[in-house]
Amino acid sequence: MLDLKGRWVLVTGAARGIGRLAALKMAEQGCNLILHSRDISHTASLEEELKAKGIDCHSVAADLNDISSVLKMLEKIDALGVDVDIVLNNAGFQIAYRTDYYNTPADDYEVSFNVNTIAPAMICYHFLPKMVERGFGRIVNTTSGIDKEPEQAGYSAAKAALDKITKGQGEMEDLEKIDELAKHMQKSSLCALGQTAPNPILSTMKFFKDEYVAHIQDKTCPAGVCKSLIRYEIIADKCKGCTLCARNCPVKAITGTVKQPHVIDSTKCIKCGVCMSNCKFGAIITK
Repeated sequence: MLDLKGRWVLVTGAARGIGRLAALKMAEQGCNLILHSRDISHTASLEEELKAKGIDCHSVAADLNDISSVLKMLEKIDALGVDVDIVLNNAGFQIAYRTDYYNTPADDYEVSFNVNTIAPAMICYHFLPKMVERGFGRIVNTTSGIDKEPEQAGYSAAKAALDKITKGQGEMEDLEKIDELAKHMQKSSLCALGQTAPNPILSTMKFFKDEYVAHIQDKTCPAGVCKSLIRYEIIADKCKGCTLCARNCPVKAITGTVKQPHVIDSTKCIKCGVCMSNCKFGAIITK
């Protein structure tokens, strides 16, 4: 298993359900926690429980339907002075089930996209560059199999969009749309916070556009962090055959004999990164 002791984890929607259980599980792994909910009082009991176990823990609040609130939360997290190594984008909102779906209101889409797509994306864009710079990071976006139901059109569309972002299924035309929307938001926002909200997107598109293009056209992730776009490979010349990677692989995807180069079976590999973390010779790379 990957050693996560001492790592800082942000869990959104940590007050109850999957978010609460995920926070408790990460605490068992020795992680420190940043707990998000709509109001810090919602995670007070969980924070108290974790601190009683010796876990460093902080609570933060944000309404994910209000992107300015999300940005303020990110500023507060930065002010904690810790490196967030793992993000569990768990929070979501299933707005309504409408049998008379021809009368679905526009608000269904607006609220659903804010909470289920835009807020998680802003959180990803905020922490991902820092993870790449440090050489370690994990982001889990909780999505849904409900992506084609007209009765839940707003929710379905929002989750489908999150899937598309996470799995690298973008198209070149999407870059133009994102650029246009970001600049429109800058010009139309009445407050300074709203005017600066698109900056992370515009700056990365300006200075790292080649990475966007690589994701879309080449279906590769130059940073080696998008699971659906990478594969792990062992460099035979560097592998010493120590068997450490094979012994730690949770799905037994690595084979080889002692003192001989090992091989990763890509059909079994779940891309968890445990092999790379355990290799002492730099023999495992992502492509």
